[in-house]
Formats: sequence, structure tokens, C-alpha cells
Amino acid sequence: MDLNLDRTPALAAQVANRLSEAIVNGELAPGERLVEIELAAKLGVSRAPLREALRELSGTGLIVHRAHKGAFVANPSPEEVAEMSIFRGVLEGTAARIVAAERKPQVLSRLQALCQELETAAAHADKAQFVKLHWSFHRNICEQAGNRFLLQAWDGVSRLIRLYLNMALMSVQITSTLRNDHAYLAALRTASPDHAEALLRSQIIGIAFEVLDKPLPQSVHEYVTLRIEDDGSVRTVQDGFWRRDAGRASAAAPASA
Repeated sequence: MDLNLDRTPALAAQVANRLSEAIVNGELAPGERLVEIELAAKLGVSRAPLREALRELSGTGLIVHRAHKGAFVANPSPEEVAEMSIFRGVLEGTAARIVAAERKPQVLSRLQALCQELETAAAHADKAQFVKLHWSFHRNICEQAGNRFLLQAWDGVSRLIRLYLNMALMSVQITSTLRNDHAYLAALRTASPDHAEALLRSQIIGIAFEVLDKPLPQSVHEYVTLRIEDDGSVRTVQDGFWRRDAGRASAAAPASA
């Protein structure tokens, strides 16, 4: 793993960013112990900025400190991911509502450009680039909502969800993920704000519970009301009946939300 960095006055911030990337991208494994002297050598920095970076990342939840044992990469449980996914769905649904209500041409153009880049990555079977662009697409929806607190919350929870997905899934189903992102863009362009919010919230929560192979809790049934079908159409669901096949999550890699 090449973690070398240029030296700048904001070295601790650079170290934190690089470690965050390494964790989210799976270069550092969930639950892995972070040995300061080894990590500092890989980064090419002293232990002082490394320790500052580790303290910063512990505040985001990506790193946990255990008494008398040191720092470890977070290893979120399925139950924690379920809770985080509900939160992410509500956040991103709210962002979608704002973007759909405002319909700024420059925002929609940026999202369209990202979808085109996703298509290129898919055509080249470049999964690493595809996943990176997919998360960039969703982050842009939250960023363009113009609420920095919403974006900060989304950034924090999405990093931990990505960490779990790297641990739980061997691959991302490119075709269905690309289909979903196109459906989200179409909703942001032409659907009502209510519909755009419900679609993103429903898909994010529904897919998460499908990946986790868990039934939707009764408490979130009203949050999951729409589903994108294989042909890209959107259907209404009721009473939490989002999944077509209870064994689907374990049988194949589902789309990423």
C-alpha cells in the first residue's frame, strides 16, 4: 500500500484524509489494528501528525480507540449499519427534495455529467472507478442541496456505510446500480419534490436492508414506499413489502444505493 504524501503545513489534515480514503476503499481492513510506528513509516511522517489525524478520525467513527490496546479501524455491526442507512436515506431524501424543488440547470448538468462518467466506467468494467463515481453522484445531490449541516452528516454516515459494504460485498452489481442512478436523475429532473424524496429515501433504506438480509422494521414502513424495477420503472409498495425475494441478498450482489 503506497501512502506517501507531500509535506505541507497542514500535514495532519492530509494524513487524516489519506487514512480516511484507505479505510473507505478497503486498503485498511475493518477491525485492523493501526500500529503507529508502522503507519507513520508507510505515510512518511512523524508520529505527532499521525496521532493528531487518528484523534480526528476517531471523532468521525472511522477509528476506535481501545484502552491499553491502541487504535483500530472501525468494524460496524449489521445493526449499526441498519440504523445508519435509515439516517442516510432520510438525509439524502431531503437533499433530493431540495434539488428537485429548485431544479437549477447547472446542478442537473453536473449530475448528468456524473451519470455519463458512470456509463463510461461501466463500459470499461472499471469497478473501482464506477464505485467512486457512484458515491460522488450521491454526495453531489447532498452538496447541491446547499445545507452544509446535511452534507456533513451525510459524509460522516456514508463513510461508515462504505466501510461495511467493502466488508460485506464482494462486488457491486454495475447494471442495476447504473439503472438506479439514472432513475434518481430522472426524478430530480421531472418528478415532484415529494416523489424525488420518497424515491431516494425508499431505495437507500430498502437496498440497505436487502444487503443486510433483514426485514424492514415496522417503524420505517412509511419511509419505504417506492421501488425501482429491473426495467427502470418505479412502482409503489405498501406495508414494507419492498423485497421481492427474501433470499435475494445472499444469492447475488444487489445494487448499491
